[in-house]
Amino acid sequence: APNAPLIPSAFAGWETASPAKLTSDPAQADPANAAALKEYGFTDAALADYAREGQTIKIKALRFIDASGAYGAYTLFRQSGWPKENIGTGAASDHNRILFWIGNVFVDAEVSHVSAMTGSELRELAANIPQPSGNKLLPPPILDSLPQSNMDAMSTHYALGAAGYAASGGVLPPALVGFDHGAETATASYKLASGPATLTLINYPTP
Repeated sequence: APNAPLIPSAFAGWETASPAKLTSDPAQADPANAAALKEYGFTDAALADYAREGQTIKIKALRFIDASGAYGAYTLFRQSGWPKENIGTGAASDHNRILFWIGNVFVDAEVSHVSAMTGSELRELAANIPQPSGNKLLPPPILDSLPQSNMDAMSTHYALGAAGYAASGGVLPPALVGFDHGAETATASYKLASGPATLTLINYPTP
């Protein structure tokens, strides 16, 4: 339900020893990326430690105004080349760290021990995350303009401001992009016959 807690107190046998820490301050959710989270439309976060049979999962769930913000945060934290996972709307992993986004929520999970069941357990967590309705569920339309041929699908990055663009490896000077004019960017890496390439698309609300 839309008014349910951002993350449950238990899922797939994992339980929290104490209530999740709730905050509406991006600096408390992630001090190093507070400015970027604000650009993406951060609204609130829930942080919790889950335990089961001596193992732990640290969950950081960040909620945004809409799916564009959640996807942007996902591409901010995900590094290019991370293997793709089947969790939520999109997911990637790096050893014991698993990132995914679903609706307007981005989740950063740190698992003490990855098992064959970790993916299905996190899918159960994703199924318990409340979802908005209508247009807030739509991913950024600019992504549809990225050519798919020869593109590394796990290299895409989406930015709504200078901080997020720079932190996700943007190759242009942020001042040149024009974020002060409402710009949004989509960046992807390509493997062309002539060699590797980076493509940046910039979209403005007016001509």
